[in-house]
Amino acid sequence: MMLTTSLALGLALAICCPAASGQSASMIYVAGTDSVSVLSENGKNEVRTFPLGFPAQGLAVTVNNGGNLYASNQSENSVSYINDSTGKTVGTISVELGPLGLKLSPNGKLLYIANASADLVSIVNTRTNQVVGTVRVGTDPRAVAFSPDGSTAYVANAGDDTISEIDTSTKTVIATIGIGTPTGDDTATSAVVTPDGKFVYVADKSNHNVAVLSGKSVVANIGVGGGAVNCYPNDVAITPDGRFAYVVCRGERPDGKIFVIDVASNRVASTISVGSSPEEMIITPDGFYAYVTNSADGTVSIIAIANKKVVATLSVGSSPRAITCSGVFRVE
Repeated sequence: MMLTTSLALGLALAICCPAASGQSASMIYVAGTDSVSVLSENGKNEVRTFPLGFPAQGLAVTVNNGGNLYASNQSENSVSYINDSTGKTVGTISVELGPLGLKLSPNGKLLYIANASADLVSIVNTRTNQVVGTVRVGTDPRAVAFSPDGSTAYVANAGDDTISEIDTSTKTVIATIGIGTPTGDDTATSAVVTPDGKFVYVADKSNHNVAVLSGKSVVANIGVGGGAVNCYPNDVAITPDGRFAYVVCRGERPDGKIFVIDVASNRVASTISVGSSPEEMIITPDGFYAYVTNSADGTVSIIAIANKKVVATLSVGSSPRAITCSGVFRVE
């Protein structure tokens, strides 16, 4: 693994803090063309990889069953579960057509799978790895987000630019909320809920917009990536303190952008240049760093939340896209 750093901050290595009680060792997982790179917690300049055999469109990791990494296989209409210590595939779960985004419920007991080609969400019990329910949602669902208490799941539907709100206790849709102007493809592609559960931020890709929901209504629209910048919001994440929304913006220019939105004002506070064709992002649970996958140049950009700057770039192999983590990481 090649790593470049910001010398001004003296940052050199990806190091993680101890995992939470009962949690497996802290790791970050990045899915490439046919493999998964594991960013090591031991502080060395290295990446462990294991073969996957397909380009995972979504990743999620749980400590149930000793630690499983879940990876969606769009072409086979399945989700594989992999031992996160050995990298060995343990089994495969058949789901609906075109599984993409994966999201674990806050308690880790359920895995929600957005099946883009079927307009359905599959629900999997992570202890049995059996499908325990399906929910019909909007057109072309891409991603799922949960309220902090796990009572509600929000599904971003890219085909009709809506959010489907699911009551997780009944596994039924209780509301469908229009976000913007449907373009037929790639509108609502990602969603995230603020830590207080009051707002949902939605990446409205083709409309160069981030929509903010409160209750059943859109209360703000924040333009990102339009005009000369010419990039499209693809993913969104919220810092653990709820102060900032980080928006991954992918475009035609060599470098992608991260738009940082001040949640209090719903205005763009700053922009950060990252690698080429950024896809997805995670923010570490301690709120210190954001990790961004850059598919065109095979790297992961690490951003320090405190000063909103890229402090390291990791080379992780071909076409990194999906990313997830367990535990807490620091860069020192």
